[in-house]
Amino acid sequence: MSKQTILDLQKDSVLIGHGSGRGAKLSLDQVSYQGIGENADGNDIKFEEAVHKAVAAIGAKGDVTVIASRESVEVRTLMVPRIDADELPDVIRFQAQRQMSGLNDNWSIDYVMLPPSPGQEMQTALVGGISPAAMAEIERTCAGAGLNITRILLRPIEIARFAIEHGSLTTTGVTMIVCVTEKNADLLLMRDGHVIQVRGTRLPSEPEQTAASLKGEIRRSLMAASSQLAGTPVSDVLLVATSTLATQLDAVISEAAGAPVTYLDPTNLLPNQLANRDSIASAAGHRLAAMAGAVVAESANKSGLLDFKNPKKRPPKKKNTGRILLYGGAVAALLLIGIGWWWMQHRALDQEIAHYQAQTAERAEQVKWAEEKIKEFSSVQGFLLSSPNWLDELAYVAERTPAADKIIFDKPLTLTVPQRGSDGTIIVSIRANDATTIGTFEKSISDEHHVVRGGQSKQISNATGNYKWSVSETITVKGRGWNPFAKRESKASSNSETKKDPAEPAAETPAADTAVTQAVETQAVETQASETTSAETPATESPAAETSAAETPTAETTTAETPVPATPAADSTETASSEGKEPAEEQPVPPALEPAPAEAPSIDSTDSTPAEAATDATDTTK
Repeated sequence: MSKQTILDLQKDSVLIGHGSGRGAKLSLDQVSYQGIGENADGNDIKFEEAVHKAVAAIGAKGDVTVIASRESVEVRTLMVPRIDADELPDVIRFQAQRQMSGLNDNWSIDYVMLPPSPGQEMQTALVGGISPAAMAEIERTCAGAGLNITRILLRPIEIARFAIEHGSLTTTGVTMIVCVTEKNADLLLMRDGHVIQVRGTRLPSEPEQTAASLKGEIRRSLMAASSQLAGTPVSDVLLVATSTLATQLDAVISEAAGAPVTYLDPTNLLPNQLANRDSIASAAGHRLAAMAGAVVAESANKSGLLDFKNPKKRPPKKKNTGRILLYGGAVAALLLIGIGWWWMQHRALDQEIAHYQAQTAERAEQVKWAEEKIKEFSSVQGFLLSSPNWLDELAYVAERTPAADKIIFDKPLTLTVPQRGSDGTIIVSIRANDATTIGTFEKSISDEHHVVRGGQSKQISNATGNYKWSVSETITVKGRGWNPFAKRESKASSNSETKKDPAEPAAETPAADTAVTQAVETQAVETQASETTSAETPATESPAAETSAAETPTAETTTAETPVPATPAADSTETASSEGKEPAEEQPVPPALEPAPAEAPSIDSTDSTPAEAATDATDTTK
């Protein structure tokens, strides 16, 4: 940002300087301070003479921003109705002439709008007015010094702008700025970054009375603004003063305002090479802060400026009668054409929409019913796909178990029903004739759907018979849930092949397809035959018969197609290799086949062959 010339005018002195920078880097250089009145040499310095000396001291020329002191401006807060922003200048000027004594149409009046208070129906404006005589004197003096006035700003507003731009004060809540010099004190009360009250006072010449006088002024300011604060306490106080004054008044100001105090030394705004740097800061610290704020006023929003040189005015009315009539006729013609086209188009669309709405209403119930059925189907399908068919799994284990002379089940099989997100398991305790047979058993059972995790095998020292090795195997069943639709598709495929060639013998149908097709129809018959056979068969059967039954998985198919008197071994195998469907009604389990107590179903297969274990597991799972 380029340097700007800032001129601060007061009855007793003139302060001028060049300013530049933004934020915390705001600074003033080539500052000149000239007193008005009788000086130390006894000479009487006039106002115009002091301005000319100050301008000549820094070589200023061209545009200048003038800062008017509080004592030369009438300032007051006014309540105005909530109206259009273009009408505010006239309304505020009218209100100011009624409520502020001495104001007339010749005064330069400007304002800034304050943030609304909670529950306030009207708007609040901070209004300032400067007399035409003061304006004329300022303009005449600056013109005589070769300066062109671009703005005439109010000092308290620019002090607040500097505090916010510098980052020393927040823009939320109620805050206070206290500017103290050797003789004067300016008090600014702010809400949400806007000045709502301005007070200035002269301080006593005795230092011991300064603190008491300043404390009283702070309390009076808070009492006067109580209606605007609505009971909100002061959250932060910024003290603009030299370090010496700040040390003396910090505690007093904090006690009077009831808020912590932040200190800002205006001496830091002046160049270090300035000879009378400390004396200027002590006598005019608040004026230095206002000059620094005026540096950034050029880029500020016009609504936040209180500028007596360029006061806010009602925007002039534009008269374009001919153009308005021409445009109005064209718009009317286009509007008529558009309305006609729109009516024709939307009439057909409305009819189509009504037709589709009627169809949608008719199908809403169907959609609702279908969604409910899909939801039910998804729940059932999810349950079936995650639940193994334990009859098929037991048949799978029985078919792949080595012969009875090599391995037997030592304890009942334990079936663990899978929970949500887990797999089912089969725990088998076996005895084998040697360690190689155990490895053979594990390999024959293992595939992509069956994971075998064996325990530590051990040799039995006092074993009876040929089974000298024992081990506990855990078979984890993965991805073996029921898929009823796959079976239905298989059944439909089987039926379609039968219809294509009715003369083809039934014996040529694959055993697996025939078993799937006849599984549901013969389920009740097979279950009853299995239970009857299990109850009548002696507990000890020959190993050869059991092995033969375990190694004949197609016995179910033969039984289903051609009724044959059931043998114990065939019936047992038929039950173990069934499709896993539950019977129509549950049959009682014979006492000899009841499972041992456990959390999951178990099969008592001690000293039994694999085929017998599969038969017993079928009844137990039911």
